Amino acid sequence: MKLSIIIPYYNVKPYTDELLDRLAPQITDEVEVILVDDGSKEIYETQYKEWCTVYRQKNKGVSAARNKGPEHEH
Repeated sequence: MKLSIIIPYYNVKPYTDELLDRLAPQITDEVEVILVDDGSKEIYETQYKEWCTVYRQKNKGVSAARNKGPEHEH
């Protein structure tokens, strides 16, 4: 069983980059990060493609973004 970390995202790239940088040393094969881009003006790209998957949806709010994450768990 994997641990899934779901991150709702909307136009806060510097903070999200810092969060992922701090998570990176702690990621193992048992951890996945699901980042749900909730209709940001610029599509979020990450350097951590091996363990962080980005899904994009139309802007529906933080609750909808957080609820979208479990649909994509592995």
